[in-house]
Amino acid sequence: MPSTPDLFHLAAEYYRALPDRIREYLHGIPDGVIDRRFLGWNGSRITIPVFNRKGICAFFRLAKDPDDESRSPKVLSSRGSHIDLDGWELLRLQPKRVISVRANSTAWCSKPTDSRPLRRPAAPARSRKSGLRHS
Repeated sequence: MPSTPDLFHLAAEYYRALPDRIREYLHGIPDGVIDRRFLGWNGSRITIPVFNRKGICAFFRLAKDPDDESRSPKVLSSRGSHIDLDGWELLRLQPKRVISVRANSTAWCSKPTDSRPLRRPAAPARSRKSGLRHS
C-alpha cells in the first residue's frame, strides 16, 4: 500500500480560513468540535479532514457552500479518498472498551453524517462512504 501524505498542514490552513458566516451555518456543531476536528474552508467548500487509522489526515470531504444554489453535489471527496472505518480513534485510544463490544452492536450507515446520532462511547458507527469522524 503506498504511503499517504499527511495533509494536516492543509487542514490547519483551511481551518484558519473558516469564515464567520460558515461557522454560523454550522450552528448545530459546537465550536469545540469545529476546533478539534479542524473543519475549515477552501474558498468554495467546507472542508472536513478525514484521518486514517494511523491518525494521518489522508483526505478531505468537501461540503457545499450553503449559499451555492447550483446543482452540484452536496458533499464531495477529495482526490485519493477511499472507504475506511469510522471510529479509528476509539480503536486506538480505547482498545479494551471496543474489544468488549459485540459484533452486532456496530451500526452500518449509508452516509457519513448518519453515524453521528448512533455514536455511543463503546460502539462506533461505520459509514460505507467515508471515514468521516465524529466526537
